[in-house]
Amino acid sequence: MTRGCGAVVRAFCALLGSTITPGFVFAAKDSRSYGTYKNPNTFYSHYWKDASNVLEDLSQFKRLYVQYYGCAWSEQDSSTHQYRALKENDKNNKNGGNAGVQCGSAGGDNSNSWYVGMGKCMGANVAFALYGILNDDGSISKRDHCSKKTFINSFFTIDGLTSFARAGNVDISAQSQQCAWYYENGQLTGYTVTTGCSATGRFTTDIFSGRGCLGYNYYNTTNYLDNLNDSLEKEMQCTLIYESKNDGQKVKTDYATSLLTYSEACTVEGIYKNRCPNPHKIVSTYEYNFAMAQMNSNYTVTKNFAYLDVEQAVSAIKASTSALMLLTGLALFTGGAWQMRITHKRRIKAEQRAIDNGNDHLGAYDGVIA
Repeated sequence: MTRGCGAVVRAFCALLGSTITPGFVFAAKDSRSYGTYKNPNTFYSHYWKDASNVLEDLSQFKRLYVQYYGCAWSEQDSSTHQYRALKENDKNNKNGGNAGVQCGSAGGDNSNSWYVGMGKCMGANVAFALYGILNDDGSISKRDHCSKKTFINSFFTIDGLTSFARAGNVDISAQSQQCAWYYENGQLTGYTVTTGCSATGRFTTDIFSGRGCLGYNYYNTTNYLDNLNDSLEKEMQCTLIYESKNDGQKVKTDYATSLLTYSEACTVEGIYKNRCPNPHKIVSTYEYNFAMAQMNSNYTVTKNFAYLDVEQAVSAIKASTSALMLLTGLALFTGGAWQMRITHKRRIKAEQRAIDNGNDHLGAYDGVIA
């Protein structure tokens, strides 16, 4: 399941980016069946649909690299999620000691609206691009290790900073990613605190109104975490996370297994369009390819096809569809819109607080349900 997408478009938004070179199609590049049409992006030699597919074909790679792109407030795996924190009781805590809320499953509790319990588990994750050199790629210069020809896909982590920081040996021990009650001058407040994201994609420590550290309840920022952000930006630029020899028979370095186990492909459309990396216009082009294949089962990718940015991809789809198909395409491209509508009033209040507090988080939690 791909995080950061509405249920209606999970299959669509999982199918992102690759490279420009046609080549052999490995079975795990996209093992999913789509009925009357196929995923046209498997035409490209370095395209892999999602993190799990890369892991299945890990032995096909000589090296893997990651490029850090920033913080994304997006869906997290419920087993690693911040909201599970602080279940212990605190006798001095009038709220019962539980700073978290239920998420990722049906139901809620007496203190929350019904959709909170059914909402996705959201948190501050890492947005990154993955690059790879295949065993049969031949000689590739160092400057091309993270280039258009080696690009695989773009991802969000689903365990916050944990696996990504480990891959780059970045120290995050001083930063709590769990949702906790916020104390000021030793006194319990009605706020919760956790790692958050600024509108510019930097990690922060943020406080939220009420339980759960819910994005639409963002209140203020207590720490801009300059040292952490500077370390990530400095250390995670085309960083080696996997290396093997003898066609994958001998593994020298492997941070990829842990990182990709807790990562999922992101989309450059919908509520995460400003957070999902789109280097070289590749991700937007592959989303365009897949959308076109949905409308025309005979659609294929040609070797000299030009890469499209998001606006060009949307315009091209509009120009090539009937009014009916246009409505279908727009529905796919605006996945998560129901989430934005259901939290609109609360988001407006959060944005007004952001303006009042004079911080740079305006837009950081746009469109989220939690």
